[in-house]
Amino acid sequence: MDNLAIDRFHHVGPECGEVFARGYAHRHLTDAGRWQIAESSSRRDSAFVAAEGLTNIECIGSLRYQYYIERDRKNYAFANAERKTLIEPVDAVSLHLHLTRGDRCILAVRLTRASDAQADVHLNALLEQSRLPPDALDHTILISRLVMSRGMPAIARLRSLFQAIDAVGKINRKSLAILAARSELVPLFTRFGAYRPFPGSYFDSVAGELRIVFWQSYTAQRL
Repeated sequence: MDNLAIDRFHHVGPECGEVFARGYAHRHLTDAGRWQIAESSSRRDSAFVAAEGLTNIECIGSLRYQYYIERDRKNYAFANAERKTLIEPVDAVSLHLHLTRGDRCILAVRLTRASDAQADVHLNALLEQSRLPPDALDHTILISRLVMSRGMPAIARLRSLFQAIDAVGKINRKSLAILAARSELVPLFTRFGAYRPFPGSYFDSVAGELRIVFWQSYTAQRL
């Protein structure tokens, strides 16, 4: 957790109002619903920022748009061609870890509780395909929308990012995390030792064929 510095945001910004106009049943972030995050005394030049909800994630949405829409040509429902952002309703109840250089986001990931993920078509498909027992859902985080800019600065921070995810899971009493990735990207996670692939694959309506990768217990010391 040494590289996790915190900036906490709990209010929905007006720039994201259109997301809610499309039918998402938003659960307001009450004290009971907020993510628990521990402060860190990290170096400022390598610190991740944790943003909760929709406020101040425009730079994350821009990086997602570059990655999924412009590069991969995926047709995600909430892509905004005018603003060149991809910000989705489930972002409102998720935690976003990101790293910036100046005003540009170079690495970001979204963490969503399993109970909140069921409202998102892609995350719900991941949950269904994972076949987790109902009693595991309260202890599960879904990892999604991992994006990075080209070049070594982002790649070099992946180890710290996975340590930050591990720390968030621990302080929020989550013992399992799952994610979906294309087959060629699975080694990106398994190289750190804390992540294991499920056998087989499934088909997402936009992303195509995906494999499920899981993380269990608290293994940051092994990264």
